Amino acid sequence: MIRRLRIIGLCLAAAFVVAATVGCPSSVEEGFTEVPEPAGEDAIEPSDDVYEFAWTDEPEVGQIPSGPIIGMLNGESFEAELVRVRKTDEDTYQLEVLNKGPDGDDLTGVVMGADAWQLRFSRPEGETGTVQWTISDEKEFEFEHVYYYYDQGEDRGPMSVNYPWGAALEIAEWNLAEDGENERILGNITGRIALVMNDDESSWAAGEFDAIYYEW
Repeated sequence: MIRRLRIIGLCLAAAFVVAATVGCPSSVEEGFTEVPEPAGEDAIEPSDDVYEFAWTDEPEVGQIPSGPIIGMLNGESFEAELVRVRKTDEDTYQLEVLNKGPDGDDLTGVVMGADAWQLRFSRPEGETGTVQWTISDEKEFEFEHVYYYYDQGEDRGPMSVNYPWGAALEIAEWNLAEDGENERILGNITGRIALVMNDDESSWAAGEFDAIYYEW
């Protein structure tokens, strides 16, 4: 642990020297910005046996660790039980990360009493790729937005929380295949996600997902 802290300290010091020499990098392009995958020595590979994510106002796909989505939501630990992507309009979708599923067997059903993250994004249906938003980026609310909500107990309903946010999303596979037993299901999507919220608790969620793709 001491060795790790020393290494981190040296890295921070080196970063300070570099920043002082070359200045701060500019923010990514406004909106839904495609990010090329790093290659060679610059590639960042998440560890298979260590699950770590540090809150940052500039999340990147390379920082997303292997494993299921976990994090902190409103000051409490969060672990995803269900991830799904709902088609809301043409080329616009809502990625839903919930800590519980529906009461029944229908994974497209209404979920009551859940804590959840929601990411709205826009993209041609079936298209894979990578996108990143920093907290300081300007966003087009109709097509890109993140919020979370948490259960307040019986008879109070969920509390929605909206603060400046950042995200990194990689869609690795997007399969379009209707389900003969459930007409709402349009296919499935696999990838990884990091969500950060600049709230008082520095909430975040990060990890890999295998989501159903559906519509109402």
